[in-house]
Amino acid sequence: MATSPITNHPAQLEIWRDPARFKVLVIGRRWGKTFLLREMMLKASETPRSDIVYIAPTRQQAKDVMWQALKDRASELGWKYWTNESELKVKRRNKSTIQLVSAEKPGRLRGRGLSFAALDEYAEYRTAEIWNEVVRPALSDRRGQAVFAATPKGMNHLYELYQAGKVEQNWSSWSFTTLDSPFFQTPEGRAEIEEAKRNLSERDFKQEYEASFESFSGRIYHAFDRGKVHDDRGFDPNLPIIIGQDFNRSPMSSAIYQRHKDALVQIDELFLHYSNTEEVCRVIKDRYPGVSGFFRPDATGSRKTSNSSRSDHEIIRSYGFLVQTGASNPKRVDRWAAVNRAFEKGLVKINTKKCTHTVKDLETLVYKEGTCEPDVRDPMAGHMADAVGYAVYKEFPIHGGLVVSSYA
Repeated sequence: MATSPITNHPAQLEIWRDPARFKVLVIGRRWGKTFLLREMMLKASETPRSDIVYIAPTRQQAKDVMWQALKDRASELGWKYWTNESELKVKRRNKSTIQLVSAEKPGRLRGRGLSFAALDEYAEYRTAEIWNEVVRPALSDRRGQAVFAATPKGMNHLYELYQAGKVEQNWSSWSFTTLDSPFFQTPEGRAEIEEAKRNLSERDFKQEYEASFESFSGRIYHAFDRGKVHDDRGFDPNLPIIIGQDFNRSPMSSAIYQRHKDALVQIDELFLHYSNTEEVCRVIKDRYPGVSGFFRPDATGSRKTSNSSRSDHEIIRSYGFLVQTGASNPKRVDRWAAVNRAFEKGLVKINTKKCTHTVKDLETLVYKEGTCEPDVRDPMAGHMADAVGYAVYKEFPIHGGLVVSSYA
């Protein structure tokens, strides 16, 4: 990689050539950060015995985003390398290593001397601790470099770092919108952006596509208006039921829907204390005898629980329900955006008289000031909203930042 691998993306090339030791990149969705971070890590690995880390908010996200892309590129370049799948580690013949890790467990990096760190989706880290207390000290011995890349999530630690990067020595900061990518400088690309603008709330579009630091001090479900979303419709025995399910044991939270021609209507809810999946299924069977239906649950329910030989998903299927979920949950910010969009467009309605716990969550959940984290000091809060999110996101998913409506 003596020459730059970047041939058609001027913004990426500008960052690639910049000599700053620490680089902060604030960008819109689909700009091309995964490609850039991968190439920067591979370049750093050309120095023998380099220790390089890629850090994502969660281990699963690190694996989903970078693991296969990293191996494919190394093979494409014809490099000799070895992999450790359990540790998500690539080792080159020159004894350089690249490892994918989670920001949730910063202690795993303590004591290491790092050559290069790529901190992806830094705005979604819970705090700046992993940088200030772990990664930054680990870079000192080798005079290692770091790059931060993220779509903003309010004026949190990414915002502070971005502003500091404008003035601190050996730092550089950039901000690029999605449209700054050459991949969107075509009629089709511009049309995609315009569609996103139509399909997202104004605030979400500014944040996700224009890389704008929008204030997140207010409500998470800002588009929820009880007067606008209320619907008196109750259970229709001719329609199947759809259950969004959060598996927290107390409360077990179920948002129960039926799909009508004009909207997805939440007709009921379960909010059971000290419960389990078996009880949820029995209550639903008793309340709606003979009806068919399917669950849209938390994806983690595919794992066996500590007190059962079966997983939550297996228990649900044993009661005759279908399970609709992916291998992993969509990111919280995507679920929030999908729910807000659905409320704005009238795609989701709620019988607010029956679904009181749902209404309480949607009306009262707020962000911790200056962060993109929900303020859930009440242990009962947030679980019903999560159940809503699993059901609504499956109906109106976000693809590349676009909320796709089956009713549009």
